[in-house]
Amino acid sequence: MTVATITGLGVVSALGTGLEQFTAALRAGRSAVGTWPDAPAGRRLEAALLPAAAGQDVAALIGGACPRPLADRIAGAVRRAPRPVRVAVGAAGQAAAQARLAAEPVPADRLGVVVGASGVNNATVEQVCRAYGDRPHRTPPRSAVTLPDTHHVAVLSDVFGARGEGFCVGAASASGAAALVQAARLVTVGDLDACLVTGALHELGALDVGALTGLGALAEANPGPIPPPFHQAHRGFVYGEASACVLVESAASAARRGVPVLALVDAAVQRLDGNAGADPDEDGEVTTMRAALRRAGRTPQEIDYVNAHATGTPLGDRAEARAIERVFADCPRPPWVNATKMLTGHCLSAAGLVEVVATVAQLRGGFLHPSVDLADAVDPRPRLVGAVTRDVTARVALSNSYGFGGFSVSLLLSLPEA
Repeated sequence: MTVATITGLGVVSALGTGLEQFTAALRAGRSAVGTWPDAPAGRRLEAALLPAAAGQDVAALIGGACPRPLADRIAGAVRRAPRPVRVAVGAAGQAAAQARLAAEPVPADRLGVVVGASGVNNATVEQVCRAYGDRPHRTPPRSAVTLPDTHHVAVLSDVFGARGEGFCVGAASASGAAALVQAARLVTVGDLDACLVTGALHELGALDVGALTGLGALAEANPGPIPPPFHQAHRGFVYGEASACVLVESAASAARRGVPVLALVDAAVQRLDGNAGADPDEDGEVTTMRAALRRAGRTPQEIDYVNAHATGTPLGDRAEARAIERVFADCPRPPWVNATKMLTGHCLSAAGLVEVVATVAQLRGGFLHPSVDLADAVDPRPRLVGAVTRDVTARVALSNSYGFGGFSVSLLLSLPEA
């Protein structure tokens, strides 16, 4: 079977824009979380926010010398696009540049676009409702094109000339990871040579914030700073703004184009828990991780590192900690575990792909970013990295993503052999 590889990575986040800046921030253990001024619904919240102007200059997000033809296509495609779409193009441009798509192109009909997005434009929809709710006949006609999540796919295909398969994948907070599952499948069965997989920036509106705080999922910064994931005092997640992109490509295509392989997608598995609610399902998480191990032909002992979904909700953190404990129960030395959301916030639809970028960055960089002071960690306690960065040689990792409604994804990633 065709092997799926990763040849390009891109990220636009509050923690850092571009792989180099993002990796340096991970290594430093720097958190992007701060006060959220003027948070929706009058709530007192913390968040990891992009600058308000992020996305206005898409070429600047891509960095380096943006080729003139690409810059011209971007200018035309994003002229009236919402901010999440502009930021997504910036992240995708970084991945495309690293994979040398302009210099060594993939045939247009063999290049696809899959976007992880689940109601990412809710804030913009609210703005349109406020402006035109009492006169809907005045709603700008272009809203019919720009408001659906699928506008991400359309703009990315326009900018990068993709004429293969393309669609959105919605799996709540697991959307980005689920998008990678579908892209890897398209590549491994031979329907595509390469696929731009993007996790969309998820802007929260007042209705989102009201519902999530009422549910107890989104933590309010009262009476003090919000504890990180896996902390005994955890009480909900901190929102984060980001978009990330991974170029998934067949090994044969990467070799043909002469581009380096950054990582291998050994397995990409998505399962349903048969659960329509928001509660985590420990058994479902165990099943998904074990399915990824089986598909990759790996044993639990071969996993060096787990990038946990770990959002900071008490039920979610404890269920995942127990699931990890069960999967690796027979390992004399279980894998290291950390939670990138401690630094980036919970990036919702984009979270899974932001964490794939973080996982590959750490494997390639020979380090694991901090997680939580072990004295304050939950019980059962996985083999957490702890409060400081560790220099670790890790080659094989699991990245987990879960979403409301019983969505469960495990991605097994590894470094290529030298």
